Amino acid sequence: VLAVGTYPVGLVVTSPAGCRDTVVKTFTVNGAIPVSSFEIATANPVCSNKDVAIKNTSNVDFGKITRLIINWDGLGTPGQITIDEDPFPGKIYNHRYPDFGQPQTKSYRITVRVYSGQSCFDETFRDLTINASPQVTLDSLLPVCEEIPTFPVFPKARETSGLTGSFQFSGRGVTSNGFFSPGTAGSGIHIIRYTFTATSGCTSYMERPIRVHPTPVIDAGPNRTVLEGSSIRLNATASGNQLSFAWTPVTALDDPTILNPMASPVADTRYLLSVISADGCINADDMQVLVLLKPIIPNTFTPNGDGYNDQWVIRHLEKYPGAVVEVYSTKGQLLYRSVNYVNPWDGTYLGNPLPAGTYYYVIEPRNGRSSIAGYVTILK
Repeated sequence: VLAVGTYPVGLVVTSPAGCRDTVVKTFTVNGAIPVSSFEIATANPVCSNKDVAIKNTSNVDFGKITRLIINWDGLGTPGQITIDEDPFPGKIYNHRYPDFGQPQTKSYRITVRVYSGQSCFDETFRDLTINASPQVTLDSLLPVCEEIPTFPVFPKARETSGLTGSFQFSGRGVTSNGFFSPGTAGSGIHIIRYTFTATSGCTSYMERPIRVHPTPVIDAGPNRTVLEGSSIRLNATASGNQLSFAWTPVTALDDPTILNPMASPVADTRYLLSVISADGCINADDMQVLVLLKPIIPNTFTPNGDGYNDQWVIRHLEKYPGAVVEVYSTKGQLLYRSVNYVNPWDGTYLGNPLPAGTYYYVIEPRNGRSSIAGYVTILK
């Protein structure tokens, strides 16, 4: 029997013609005293939903360990075995035990047997305590519309095994305590994660997608003006998924269910446009149609300071943006001019009262109405 050590072994091959070739290999005679040793490489806490890692620290008095057998559950289920025919110092082995939420802990005995050669072996074991992991569930989350207010999702999540601890949520648009804001998240599919951390430090999480449908984008359009007795088309714009439209009130609209109806109101009317998408998402915007009634122009007024009829009040003209009013003397002198007739004429010229008499005016209402000319008399 050879002593432990390394020996060269040669093979010489000679052909019938006398040709030769030689190959030499190294042959190792292992030591007969293997020492089984390993370390738990998993950091605390050791949890049932994580891999357990062990590090091989076995050695032999000479040569190498030729075989390593791990029994991961020597006390309960001996069949959980890992066999390695090429082990080496520092090699890591991983194993996942069955996940559990109760009891609080379970114990396992890990046994490692190492061989030197075919028959010499050594065996050692270590007991391992594994903590229960939270068993969590998060119910499916129904699609929502971007415009709806923030709502709680935490009632849909829970730890089911009875472990004590704390939870938090994460993901776009969700607060850590479980309130989801579709507007903050924006349209699209988002992942909400529910994480529960037991008092032991073990954690588990579950994720669910939530779809946020976009809110329709609409603009009822700018405020419009229309002459009394005329019609105007409302310049609304909208975009979204198969939108339906509803204008209110329906007064004087040719079709309140289309985006751009014709409006023929007889009085100032504020219209509200409501839209709903095929996903059930809604939005609304409003605008106003101002009806430009025909100006009512008095032909007399009495600027005598008695507080009654002291100004030339032209009814309805204040609604005509950019209307121009000019007053002339009988000789054609411009006595008064106003753009936007907000402050009615008080019968003065350069701050001085004009005498009683007849004066001529020209009014340019603009906004689609023709100019108006006539006279007004100042009475004293």
